[in-house]
Amino acid sequence: MEPSKEFMKKLKSLDNRLDLVWRGQLERWVIVYKIPYKRTVNLMLLQEEDGSYRPPNDNDLAILHNSDMSREMNKNKFRDVAEYMLSEREKDEKKAKSNIRDWTKDNKIQLVNAFAKVYGMSKSNSAFRRISLNARGKVY
Repeated sequence: MEPSKEFMKKLKSLDNRLDLVWRGQLERWVIVYKIPYKRTVNLMLLQEEDGSYRPPNDNDLAILHNSDMSREMNKNKFRDVAEYMLSEREKDEKKAKSNIRDWTKDNKIQLVNAFAKVYGMSKSNSAFRRISLNARGKVY
């Protein structure tokens, strides 16, 4: 089987090292990438979603074009990475804040009592009867 010349021209315009090969065992077209020492790497197996045969078309070229990272400018790559890292940091900060909020919800009574004791705002609930050290009345 031979692929259409128009498809092959478009494929080669993306990159000269791309090629379309018929795999007889699979009975499918495969887009391959030629690397040095006469080796090839399979990039895409061309078939329908249900696994049936499909001839190569322009959608395959669009997928290859969109996945080619070497066409993107470095400035754009760095911007995208920086935006991604910023969003991850924001997610981590929100998660840390929500964890602290959840922990304090569980220990609300203990926190209220500790705060009141430290700042002298009220008596904390004691588990035993307090004995004052100052004597009242006459001391003999």
